[in-house]
Amino acid sequence: METPAHLMIPAPLREAFLSVGIRDQMDDLRRAVARALAAAAWPCGQVSDDNSAIVGRDGWLFLNGGHNHWSEQAAGQFTLTPHGCELWTSLLQRRRDRMQRRGIRYAHLFAPEKVCVYPELHPAATPLSPQRPVMQIMSQQGAEHSAVHYPAQALRAGKTLAPTYYRGNSHWTWFGAWLACQELWLQLGIPVREDIPAMRQYPVQHDLAAKFVGMADENYHQLDMDAYLTFINEAQVPGHVGRFKHLHNPSAPQACRVLIFGDSCAYAHNLAAWFALHCRDVFCAWQVGLQGDLIDKLGPDVVVTEMAERFATRLPADVFTS
Repeated sequence: METPAHLMIPAPLREAFLSVGIRDQMDDLRRAVARALAAAAWPCGQVSDDNSAIVGRDGWLFLNGGHNHWSEQAAGQFTLTPHGCELWTSLLQRRRDRMQRRGIRYAHLFAPEKVCVYPELHPAATPLSPQRPVMQIMSQQGAEHSAVHYPAQALRAGKTLAPTYYRGNSHWTWFGAWLACQELWLQLGIPVREDIPAMRQYPVQHDLAAKFVGMADENYHQLDMDAYLTFINEAQVPGHVGRFKHLHNPSAPQACRVLIFGDSCAYAHNLAAWFALHCRDVFCAWQVGLQGDLIDKLGPDVVVTEMAERFATRLPADVFTS
């Protein structure tokens, strides 16, 4: 019998997750009223003007359409060709081999889409296709290739304790990011810490909610790492891709250097921060392809690549000069 997710979480973490959930529930009556008004203004099934978001049950919002063809992916109507699957398999194998030759521990993470964790709240509420691209890729990975992770099951189990995705956002919560780290840390030999920093909580209009003019804001939770980090150096560039940051935690229990290549789930939604709580130096680049010059320059002990599930139809381009 599988152990319930909340029983596997260290007691201090359980208390923190529960307290954050209670604060959210008690935070502001205005939000409850706004959500009730939103239910009348944006009924279940309504699509945003740009067709990129759709209203689900209880006011939950989900991705819809878009240039990634996510809706078609979820339905199994937009799949990888056999050649596309082979390209992914070859890419992941090259990465494993290259990192192994350099003595670097490596793992790849696919961040599940929200509907894969909360299918019951999606307006269609239809079964997800087992032939969607990420599942095709995962089916090619045998037990010997455990470096590839897709934590949908952990995120579904964990939502019984606290939300693993935001109501109005396409990204996971800080709790969802923590759950996504569990198998990664186990494989990479990084012990789980039971002590955690406090949470910074503030209201924002999330990415999907912004698609509906006038929709209420929602709390966002961010790990407060000020007491742990000596510095955070961050390079800003126009847009998102190309951003880079270095988090240094001299009191981290693991004296190792971690380099993460990923998208917003890694860079802006607490994945890098969770690693920085455990590892002395964490570097995070907002780009999904490996960059050999950056690996050579930083000399990491661990390399992690992360990609949101909907982007799986785009094969990342790794750049190595040697």
